[in-house]
Amino acid sequence: MKRTQIFIVLLFVIFMLMLTSTPFTDPNGVLLDIQKSQVNLETVLIGKFTEYSEPVFIDGNSELHNKTDQGNGTELDPYLITNLNVNAGGVDLGISIQNTDKYLLIDNCMVSNSGEEYESNAGIMLNSCQNVRIENCFLIDNYYGISLYSSSNNFLINNSAIENEIGIDLDNSPNNQLIQNNATNNIHHGIFGWNSSNNLFINNTVMNNYNGFLIRYNSDHNQFINNLVRNNSNCGIDLDLSSQNNQLTGNTVIENAFGVLLEYDSNNNHLINNIIMNNYYGIWLDSSSNSELTNNTVMNNDGGFSLFSSSDNEFINNTVLNNTVYAMYLYFSSYNHISSNFIKNSTYFGIFLCSYSNDNIISRNKISNIGDYGVSFDANSSNNEVKWNDFVNNNLNGDSQAIDNGTNNIFDYNYWNDHINPDSDNNMIVDTEYIIDGTALSTDSHSRVNSDKQTTTMGTMATEDTNTTTTPSTSSGYNLIILVSFVFILAFRRMKNRD
Repeated sequence: MKRTQIFIVLLFVIFMLMLTSTPFTDPNGVLLDIQKSQVNLETVLIGKFTEYSEPVFIDGNSELHNKTDQGNGTELDPYLITNLNVNAGGVDLGISIQNTDKYLLIDNCMVSNSGEEYESNAGIMLNSCQNVRIENCFLIDNYYGISLYSSSNNFLINNSAIENEIGIDLDNSPNNQLIQNNATNNIHHGIFGWNSSNNLFINNTVMNNYNGFLIRYNSDHNQFINNLVRNNSNCGIDLDLSSQNNQLTGNTVIENAFGVLLEYDSNNNHLINNIIMNNYYGIWLDSSSNSELTNNTVMNNDGGFSLFSSSDNEFINNTVLNNTVYAMYLYFSSYNHISSNFIKNSTYFGIFLCSYSNDNIISRNKISNIGDYGVSFDANSSNNEVKWNDFVNNNLNGDSQAIDNGTNNIFDYNYWNDHINPDSDNNMIVDTEYIIDGTALSTDSHSRVNSDKQTTTMGTMATEDTNTTTTPSTSSGYNLIILVSFVFILAFRRMKNRD
């Protein structure tokens, strides 16, 4: 490699390390290590690169045996392709492997300039391959940094795909593992999956792309664990077009437009213990149902949870803090279960249901310090239940902490901190009804005297974590009417212009 090239790459890598090594305090006061998946300086820059190696093309196990450096193709002694510096000349593949199932290790290679105009161009391409391990490689200025087509049981570990059209691509490729890769500054997507299932994504850093993860079209049973997804201009993690039964656990998703997006029949997904913060929209469900969202921290976004035409989802034990406009917004979304969540400090709305959001259950939540109403129903929302919640210091300039303009909505056994007496018979129920604002003339006839923080047969009451620390939102606030308007939100979505 020319000395100037090495110097430029070194400066870039050092810059990326500096950019992502600054720790921040998560909502539980634990320092997160943003520097999870960075370029291995020793292997990338000090490795024994050859000057401008020719592109590598291998088709079949026999060519794999004839064209690789060493090894015999077994798991313990794989064939080796190592220490190459391939400039593909703008029109070609850098390293192309197809129709192999022998064990192969591609290690410590730099591949650049395969071309950004054609989807067939990739730094490293696996086509119908198994048992390939790609490690410590640096991919820059390609259409795909690494592309897997109809390939399974492969490992991608500690690679950096930077400034490509798409960083890492899985197309019809199941049962692969992507661990500790860095997909940064790619024009379209950091990691893209199409009809690819049962893959494992662990400890990857996906930053400064248009979309971080875009996983589409029947991509099922994938696991996303402990990934850092930051500052992508559209979506952090997008499960799209019937991508179902995926699990997102322990991911940190910050400073994107949409933090996590489930859309177009992406059902039965599980989001557990994720941190979603400083996005415009935290978690957004569009036409996606039967998902479980549990123990997530959703904070410092403009909108916390947003549901559009999404039903039968469960939101349990989430912490929803400091979201500028609303904590939860439901539009044409029914039969959802919202339980035992801690909801606090939204400027306008706590839980807002509108446009035929019916038959939802809101129970055992603690809703506090909401600028407007803690719970709101518009004229077209009916048959919802609001029971056993705690309402504290919401709508301080009004007469009630909730409003109901709908039909047959039920408020019962809630605690309202502005209505705790009289209780002349000491049955822990206030003698008079709590009046709910709105045209429905609803009341809570069994409003409780005390806040309920105990486990009962009805479930567990959400309680505030005393260790919680908050930071100001970096997202700018929107005008109330514009943001809660469905017309505006759909218009915003149309502007995404995704591939």
